Amino acid sequence: MDNDLKTSLWNVLTIVFFERLDSEWISRSKYSWFFRRMWNIHLKMPIDSMNDFYQHTYKQLRAWFFNWHWYEVYDFLEFFAQDGPEEYNDLFIELCNNALEREMSAYRLINGEIVEITDQNEINSITQ
Repeated sequence: MDNDLKTSLWNVLTIVFFERLDSEWISRSKYSWFFRRMWNIHLKMPIDSMNDFYQHTYKQLRAWFFNWHWYEVYDFLEFFAQDGPEEYNDLFIELCNNALEREMSAYRLINGEIVEITDQNEINSITQ
């Protein structure tokens, strides 16, 4: 995964989810449950290691994201697609797939999973 693709995918996460947070404090956000679930289930970090100040946590996630291997980035995207706020799910998947296609990735996000593809016919077949 090159830096252009990784940046495009981070930008999707930021635009669809992180920019929409309504509080400086995670515990006061309507998404506090999601952050705690992410910390516990996906990142496998002690919940008390998560800083409640949103900007600190965002910067920490960003640093990790840009240091992860390609498969860790795709796992993170799958977590958002499967467990993220439903209200943003369709937009998230659409923008991820736009970025994956634009950056010529061999993967797409289909039914909440990263799937290796070879052509548009294969995507249509998997989706159906």
